[in-house]
Amino acid sequence: MAADDPPPSPRPLLGAAALAATLLAALAHAARLTWLCDDAFISFRYARHFAQGDGLVYNMGEAVEGYTNFLWTLLLGLGMRAGAAPEALAPTLGLLAFAGTIGVLAVAGWRAAPPPARRWWLPVAAMGFAGLLHARIFATSGLETSLFALLLTSGGVLAVEARATRGWMALGLVAALATLTRPEGALLAGVALLVAAASGPGRGRAVALTAGPLIALLGPWLAWKLSFYGDLLPNTWHAKAGGGPQWSQGLRHVGLYLRTWPLVGAGALAAGGLFLRRYRPINQLEAGWSGLRPPLVILLLTVPYAVHVMRVGGDFMFARFCLPFTPLLLLAVELAVHRVPRDSGRVVLGLLLAATLAVAPRPPELDPVSGDPWHGIVEERAWYPAAWVDEARRQGDIVRAKTRGLPLRAVYYGTQAMLMYYAEVPTAIEGHVGLTDREIARRAPITDARIGHGQKTTPAYLRGRGVDLAFDFRLQQPNDPITRVDFGEGVTARLLTWRPEVAGALRARGVQVTDLPAFLDAYINEMPSFEDDKVARDYARLKAFYFDHADDPARAAAFERRLAAGRTPDPTPDTPGTGGVP
Repeated sequence: MAADDPPPSPRPLLGAAALAATLLAALAHAARLTWLCDDAFISFRYARHFAQGDGLVYNMGEAVEGYTNFLWTLLLGLGMRAGAAPEALAPTLGLLAFAGTIGVLAVAGWRAAPPPARRWWLPVAAMGFAGLLHARIFATSGLETSLFALLLTSGGVLAVEARATRGWMALGLVAALATLTRPEGALLAGVALLVAAASGPGRGRAVALTAGPLIALLGPWLAWKLSFYGDLLPNTWHAKAGGGPQWSQGLRHVGLYLRTWPLVGAGALAAGGLFLRRYRPINQLEAGWSGLRPPLVILLLTVPYAVHVMRVGGDFMFARFCLPFTPLLLLAVELAVHRVPRDSGRVVLGLLLAATLAVAPRPPELDPVSGDPWHGIVEERAWYPAAWVDEARRQGDIVRAKTRGLPLRAVYYGTQAMLMYYAEVPTAIEGHVGLTDREIARRAPITDARIGHGQKTTPAYLRGRGVDLAFDFRLQQPNDPITRVDFGEGVTARLLTWRPEVAGALRARGVQVTDLPAFLDAYINEMPSFEDDKVARDYARLKAFYFDHADDPARAAAFERRLAAGRTPDPTPDTPGTGGVP
């Protein structure tokens, strides 16, 4: 040890005890909150097909990148190949990532604290993130949110501390993994290269070492994406952000988050204040650093990310898109606390700040009981209690048993991805924004649509794709006896297209489906008593529903003859007719 080196600091018993208690409580609560978001089941279906050797596809024979979390989906697929169930694996990985983020924040806060202050060091950022309710909610949601937050936080810390060969390579590796997890990870890659370029003497070597893992991992991945999917951007980008900026909705999303968790916004102010006050090193670790200072690195990572979230309109899930930039802003708060001159002041202030996240009330706008989303933003966990997942599994098992081997095509909407996963419908088209359909995703969004639900397809398009039915699971659909399909045991659906090879096979398997040829024969017998306009309208609907998909020229000719000849006078009173044409 050099003569001018500070003596070893005492063991931080207060900080260690507080962190251990907070971490255990946070992990236990996150595990108790475990739920499965409907969107997670889209990744589950991709992962299952990958595990089965069919590739990263949602529907066999359709190469569409309908996920935005390549690395997460790949990990789930590898786990499924090893025999793990994604319903258990995804929350477990998310919980581990949540714990990892808390650990990274604790180590970073400790290393940034001045040695004399470490006796009373308090891990404000780590305890604050552990106390943040929605960090725990999304840790066990089945989504990649926690993993991305871990990678973005780790990359930010490495960007401050990287100096040696291993540090620069680790920074490049983490940045590459973040980009593989979500496209927004490219921001970390850009900041990593910028930090390396600003590292002073030897910057060329630093840039090369940082760029090495980026090129080695992202280059082949992008080439594969372009050759397999035909596009560098995921289909989900076109579906949710391709319609142009959504600033007003994005401001609502981020504003509600910062209003709920004001300490996160205080982190941005702290980082900006430290940067403007010419942040000076306060410990030996920082004294040797010649590149970008921690506050600037935090601002470079968090501010552009938040602007991106606002541009795309945020998300309909409260907090989901804001959580990844939260840990670094909390770290900025801890850096500011380190500047408090007295030990007691740091401890009291740190405890108060960390506690503000643990006791913050749930926004009244997100009351799950009201069922009225605030500008389309919802408390997503309230929509997916475990009972609904169990019901989706039950209904999916019934559908799968009665449709196995059939070329069934279905459209599904929000809350039904879990049903598609369990039912294993061969072809399923997401109808809200076209997450798994290239053409729907590129449609112009409708005006004033709920964020993330803007495109919406049409029956004509779905019938052109040969879609057979839409399930009633968690939806209210027209109860038309002609289009109604009943699988039994409370599982129902609505036919969009009556294809003989599907409808006939379903009837043979005990599914209640209208015998449309028999219905048409009865209708044709009554047709002379119907008005011309009624026959014309019914025939147009029947063409879209049946005749355009079935080889039935005799019955079609009966309608065409009737329309060509006009109504035959009928001396008897008008009869109600069969009606009920879809």
